[in-house]
Amino acid sequence: VLADFNAWYGSAAVETIKFGPPQFTDAWGEKHPVSTTPGFTCCTPNYDTRIDYIFVRNAKLQDLLKLELSFSGEYGGIQISDHIGLSAEFAYP
Repeated sequence: VLADFNAWYGSAAVETIKFGPPQFTDAWGEKHPVSTTPGFTCCTPNYDTRIDYIFVRNAKLQDLLKLELSFSGEYGGIQISDHIGLSAEFAYP
């Protein structure tokens, strides 16, 4: 499940997704637990908030190969969004 949830980490909406039922894991938090990059994705110009998430079922965490911030640049001199995107790469069995 991935989206702009418009909900800060620790909010009721995020906690409901994490603890379910069913339960989901915050992929960024799992892959970057002590990272100096907190995964801030919102909003221009400061990017000091995290409201965009990728949540996975625990069984799929082993298949999550890469998770990173992406799509932060301009296209044709225009900022694509006021958010930075998240991208994930999963192993395909």
